[in-house]
Amino acid sequence: MMPQAWFEMAEIRRRKFSSSAWIPLRAVQPICELGKRGHLGFKDEFFGAGSFAVSVAPEEARHALTLLVGTYQLRLADAHLPGSELAEAMKLAGIDSSNPSLHQGQTLIANCAAAGAVVASLLERLANSTCKESHGTK
Repeated sequence: MMPQAWFEMAEIRRRKFSSSAWIPLRAVQPICELGKRGHLGFKDEFFGAGSFAVSVAPEEARHALTLLVGTYQLRLADAHLPGSELAEAMKLAGIDSSNPSLHQGQTLIANCAAAGAVVASLLERLANSTCKESHGTK
């Protein structure tokens, strides 16, 4: 059983977060929808995890999120970005525009996976440090 102090999070509540970098995470995925909405027997099920954020050093956040920010900017590129911003988004996403389209797509997928692995390692490190602190070891 976790000690009461762990649940109270005194050291986290005292920490100043305004100068920290954050990695926000969110997931929403429909699982199933059966029947007609608003009618007897309707079933709607989904998986959802609200926003969760951890405080990390700015350089770690930049390393973890730069490729994802570029990918998000590319998502907007089709309808919203002028050419100069598209080139910047490609650069942020780690894509060489001189490569063939198929190679660009493979690079984008690989870079997103790598960024996910970096975020996962940051979260794992945070979980391990939190676990050690709650058990009185550092």
